Amino acid sequence: MKKLSWFLSVLFFVTLLAGCGSDPIQDDLISYINEGVLSVADEEKRILAEYASLNAENADDETFSNRLNESIIPAYQNYVEKVTDIKPKTKEVRALHEILIEIVNTQMSAFVTMVDALEKQNFSLVEQANGQLDQVSKLTKDYHEKLADLAKDYKVNYKNKDANS
Repeated sequence: MKKLSWFLSVLFFVTLLAGCGSDPIQDDLISYINEGVLSVADEEKRILAEYASLNAENADDETFSNRLNESIIPAYQNYVEKVTDIKPKTKEVRALHEILIEIVNTQMSAFVTMVDALEKQNFSLVEQANGQLDQVSKLTKDYHEKLADLAKDYKVNYKNKDANS
């Protein structure tokens, strides 16, 4: 009787585990959010806060250019490398991640263009950098919408705490 009871317990446990089979996309998305994106999010916030404070200071062109070159761009380049090192396993999450890679590369390009504009005192380059920053905003909105949709489709609890909705 003890053996039958033990066997039924083991069978129940195995059946329970089989019922909890996970979806590879769901697992990848959870890992992507928790171990990928969130692991570097504070770094980006810190860098962008530094950039925003630099803008708020109304620093002269030379100071602005120097801070971009000496602090913001190297830190952001390091952040870009960390984002590019995130390797989702499923095509659905990889497609989402490609948008994030485009965002960070466009942001980096805007920083570099801004330095170039300041050094050359070229207003059209300033406009180009501002256009890149506008593109970053649009891509970021698209990224968060697609992330929310993917999370909903695969029953992953996700809320963009930075969204203004």
